[in-house]
Amino acid sequence: MKSFRNAHLSEHYENGSFYMEYEKGGEKQVLSMYSVNELGKKEERTPYGGYGFQEILDSGKDLLGEIALKNGEPSYDEVKKLLPEILNVAYTFISGSASWGGIMIDNRGYMYPQELGAMKPMPLLSPVEVDGEVGKNWPSQYLVGKRLPVVLSVHHDEENVVEIMCFVEPGDPDRNPIMWTRIKRYKRDNPEGYTLSYKIIALSRFVQRREISEETFYEALLDTVQYWLNFEKRGAEILLPQKELETVTKGAQIFMSTTFSGDHAHYGHQRYGWEVHDNFPPNYLWSLECMIVMGRLDFAKGIFNHLMNYSITDEGRFTYRQGDDEIHGASAEEYCQLLFLINRYKNQLGFKDFSESIIEKLIGMGELILSNCKKADEFGGRVLVYMCAEADTNTRINAYLNNNLWAIRGLSSLNELISSLGIKDDRFKNMSETLKVNVDAIIKEETQDTKFGKLPPFRFGYTPTPLNLSVCYDSFYPATKEELDDYSKERNTRGEEFSQDFNENTYANYRYYPEMLSAMYLDEEQEKAIVKMREALGGEILGMTRFRGWLDDWPVLHYARFLIEREYIDKYLLLLYAHTNHHGRPDLMSYYEQVSITNGVVAPDCVPSLLTTPVMTAWMFLYETMASNEIRLLSGVPKDWFEKGAEVKKLYCSEGFVSIRLKDNRCEIEVSGDFDKDIVLYWRAKDKVLMEDIKAGAENVEKIENNKITLKKGLYKFILEVY
Repeated sequence: MKSFRNAHLSEHYENGSFYMEYEKGGEKQVLSMYSVNELGKKEERTPYGGYGFQEILDSGKDLLGEIALKNGEPSYDEVKKLLPEILNVAYTFISGSASWGGIMIDNRGYMYPQELGAMKPMPLLSPVEVDGEVGKNWPSQYLVGKRLPVVLSVHHDEENVVEIMCFVEPGDPDRNPIMWTRIKRYKRDNPEGYTLSYKIIALSRFVQRREISEETFYEALLDTVQYWLNFEKRGAEILLPQKELETVTKGAQIFMSTTFSGDHAHYGHQRYGWEVHDNFPPNYLWSLECMIVMGRLDFAKGIFNHLMNYSITDEGRFTYRQGDDEIHGASAEEYCQLLFLINRYKNQLGFKDFSESIIEKLIGMGELILSNCKKADEFGGRVLVYMCAEADTNTRINAYLNNNLWAIRGLSSLNELISSLGIKDDRFKNMSETLKVNVDAIIKEETQDTKFGKLPPFRFGYTPTPLNLSVCYDSFYPATKEELDDYSKERNTRGEEFSQDFNENTYANYRYYPEMLSAMYLDEEQEKAIVKMREALGGEILGMTRFRGWLDDWPVLHYARFLIEREYIDKYLLLLYAHTNHHGRPDLMSYYEQVSITNGVVAPDCVPSLLTTPVMTAWMFLYETMASNEIRLLSGVPKDWFEKGAEVKKLYCSEGFVSIRLKDNRCEIEVSGDFDKDIVLYWRAKDKVLMEDIKAGAENVEKIENNKITLKKGLYKFILEVY
């Protein structure tokens, strides 16, 4: 097909399937395309587990989650069957790593410019334009290699097939980049007898559409395939027995890079591609965490420097406003989690080379939090943080517990960070300590002993017993259907508040409670009460987070952090499997902010939702605790993988990187860096490990507690065989 600088890309048809082969330096890599025989076939699912979908919505209990967890650890394949595939209003996207915008490809195969978002202008290319008969049929859609941003929309009837391939070159800088397109036509009974034609389509060129040569097309295709395969090599290597999970872990990072413009963050596509959303803080929180744990340190540094140079003002404030009055939209939790992440990963971000401007802005972020620490007469004159807790509700300035708990951690992190730079400024440490005392005291005063346990409020001065957490008919205390219907009506999130405010309660479910839990400052009884309440009052469906009458799982990494830290591993795996399968399209790498439980997209794709799978997959193997001084290995890995095998190379934590090879109950570990924290290996294949169970590597063991094996410090290679 095409050769360039010792690289070669070719296309083949064999055993009923098309595929590509990329070769360079004597190494070959097969990239799947699709099976002609499987066109139009759908995988079998049994959605809703015997329930009606309305029954699932009406129940406060997670009926599907109970099915998935009935035997303990969930099965990926079983979780996949419990909800239908997302089809309604579904789409994917193509772009380059430099492009300012991209191209949307909906599930009918129509291709639209991202710049015009959901307004649905005349398409750049429509299938019926390519073929008036076959193009009317909805396509089967694929990604080359199941993860590269080269999209195949394959339209077909009983006799004819029209395949439309499209992609964007990685280096195309345009807001409306060139869409490179290839049309393949063939008979279903003679796939090798195809014909090909090539064209480019672009709003950004004077000539919007024109035919191009085969050579030009394949030069661009080779450049694109080679770029993304090399991008993949620069990160951690992930090999899993569950191949779809492996593919999404890899592909989500690629599609995140196509969403960003270089180091400049974008939230997503369609209306979420509008620049007003670019500085939404979670864009940076999740991308920094993901790029670091996945070993993409140069990319992480670039994102961090762009954030500090262009997205944070000189006074340390996010340039991010929302609402009719353009009010600042970042919460205290978001500022403080960012400070926490920067301090945790300061070595990976090159803190010794931070410019004076960056240091001043970091201090400014801390000062911004201090300026919102105010004496609260209603709470005995104690100082608390008063800020908004969510951009959608940013007129609501209250003493939210998630903000206050994360302010304790964020200000402490900032103190540690500037101290490591030789700057002495005790204001942040002192306020962190003051807030800790005050928050602990008020939590004690306002926590109620309920049917779920001792439940703290998500906002001081607000009831700790929300009526419920989503549109369902289970409630904290008895209420009629009519009362619940009136309570859950759609209302202005910046409007009037009520004593039992559904807006507050459902926002608390999807953000405030998970963020409270992720700070790791509540006591165990309070944490368990929140978990039980979410499970009973409409908090979850199949482990994913409910919001009103649908799923809104994009901030769920907060809850995932809590689940793995507190060792709710069955729920952690359920969340990972369900999000990967049902909060987006694992086959097209498009993960949406909100989805229905029927089969539709409620809100467009977004980066935090996209990056949930790779971060949670990394944490399965390597997790650095918040509440204790530990680096945990394999603490979230499914039990049967200890025999089936899995391998990761160069996953990062704050102290360096770790590589792990697991197979047949043998584990090989290599660490690189200055590991001062305890390294604890969770041998989840057994509930209890004795020293005599370790057939190789016992000399590497410091101590064993149940199935938690603490490894000796100062070693860089470990081998353990446990039977």
